[in-house]
Amino acid sequence: MFKSITYRIGVTFLLFFALLVGAYISTSNVLVHQENDAMLINLAGMQRARSQKLTKLLLLYNSISEENFESVETYNEARSEKAGRIQRTVTIFDQTLNALHEGGEVPIGSNPTNVTSRNVWTAPVPSDEVNQAFGHVVAIWDPFQMNVLEILEAGGNDQEAMNYVIQNDVELVGSIHRAVEIMQKESEHRVSLLRRILLTILALGGLASIIGILIIRFSVTKPLNQLVKTAEKMSTGDLEHALAVKGSKEVEELSIAFERVRLSLVNMVAAMETEEEGFDDLDDDLSILDKKPVTKQNQSTILEHQNNNFSDNDLNDIDAEFDDL
Repeated sequence: MFKSITYRIGVTFLLFFALLVGAYISTSNVLVHQENDAMLINLAGMQRARSQKLTKLLLLYNSISEENFESVETYNEARSEKAGRIQRTVTIFDQTLNALHEGGEVPIGSNPTNVTSRNVWTAPVPSDEVNQAFGHVVAIWDPFQMNVLEILEAGGNDQEAMNYVIQNDVELVGSIHRAVEIMQKESEHRVSLLRRILLTILALGGLASIIGILIIRFSVTKPLNQLVKTAEKMSTGDLEHALAVKGSKEVEELSIAFERVRLSLVNMVAAMETEEEGFDDLDDDLSILDKKPVTKQNQSTILEHQNNNFSDNDLNDIDAEFDDL
């Protein structure tokens, strides 16, 4: 089956198709990871901003004084508004951090209570290195969050908790920054991997092209050129060279057909030469008859001499001619 040109060319095209499928799958896979990486890095960057925002809100919340408001009612409204913003920021930070650490759903937006399918994104499970980095962030965030909640419970009057938040804010931001750097390196590694995959596919495509050209050359082009040369020799009367062209199944079948034609022509030429010799002998015998009278003895000698060169029908015709003479 492999000798068939259809099979060989089909295998070559299948190889090209497999390379295209491989390129599509690998590229799509890397692009999906790149899209996830972009979202994760963006979320991690927002976490840095949220931690700084949270510290700023706590300072504002702690600095609210009743003296700055016309009434107790407006004072309580202001504190309640600031506390609500702090609580929402804490909730979003905690949900996002858990998703970055272990994967899972994370709200995309500033209001975690208004969760719909449009503003929820499912983060993939991170690599071990990223998981470890965000594990360090969680270790810093847990006591940080606890002190924030203590400040809210104390109405901003817990100075020890406030000092803890201020002192550990930089460390929290730094730990998030280190995790983001690891994520960026992994993203760059995937880009490099995609480049290597594409170069490999390009090299394999070039190799497949060379193989396809060689298959066509040695299975089709070269054998057909040999058949053309042989046909040209046959057209000039050279029938001595046997055809034994090797190539694809179709080309070899064509070569066998040409060889049959050559053998038929050889047999036809041999028969024509034999017949021509017979006619030459007949001309010689007829010239003898012109020089001496025809007798039964001469007739028998001539017929016996021609018996080996003519068929029965030819001999009957010659006998009729002698009878006429």
